[in-house]
Amino acid sequence: MLERQDYEEFRKAVRRLAETKIQPHAADVDEKKRFPEEALDAFKELQLIALPFDESIGGQSGDVLAQCICLEEIARVCATSSLTLMVIWAGLGPIASFGSPQLVEEVMKPAINGNIVAPSV
Repeated sequence: MLERQDYEEFRKAVRRLAETKIQPHAADVDEKKRFPEEALDAFKELQLIALPFDESIGGQSGDVLAQCICLEEIARVCATSSLTLMVIWAGLGPIASFGSPQLVEEVMKPAINGNIVAPSV
């Protein structure tokens, strides 16, 4: 578990990223009803896609409080981008928990790095 000051530093880092990389595109994302590509690029900078997943598969082992802080700070500037990250986490969760080693290797690792959002079948 992180210390209070670690959570505060994490919040500042995510807020800074959200305000500089996500917020400038938020209105356009909503107006055009498009996927927030800029947010996905921003998530890669702080490895936010990897946040809730175990370090053994390339994640950051971020606890629920860190995940809530992350989503809250992104939602402050763009609800669509926050929801996008949450959906990515929700989709990858079962694979991380119950997927075969091959599936984890082929899907989780590229997804955690932000290289794929949805695997092609």
